[in-house]
Amino acid sequence: MSTGKAGLIGKAADRAIIAASKGQFIGAPDQQPNSSNQSAPPPARGPPNDQLVLKLSPELELRKVLTLAQVSEITSLSEDSLKRHHADKIKRLGPRRLGMTLGDALAIGEPVSETAAP
Repeated sequence: MSTGKAGLIGKAADRAIIAASKGQFIGAPDQQPNSSNQSAPPPARGPPNDQLVLKLSPELELRKVLTLAQVSEITSLSEDSLKRHHADKIKRLGPRRLGMTLGDALAIGEPVSETAAP
């Protein structure tokens, strides 16, 4: 029973997988890593995501949509209470995800001014 060319390719692939799991490199001599390309990773193209801060105007900041979990932290109301009593302010973000704008979340619990009432 002869393995043929397919058997040789399979064995080479097995060796490459085993070598990769050991942190080794198997390839042609011109593909072998040398000390110059192992010394440092390529430079980053921009700041890391945790340092990226977008400055929004106050008007846009109030229109930012928060998840109901974040709104419940701000308002100290449960998500269920928000759904029951403030359903008109809730926006559907996805099939199962709900949210509310920051302005609406901050308006919950604020007393209504008596001068506005007729």
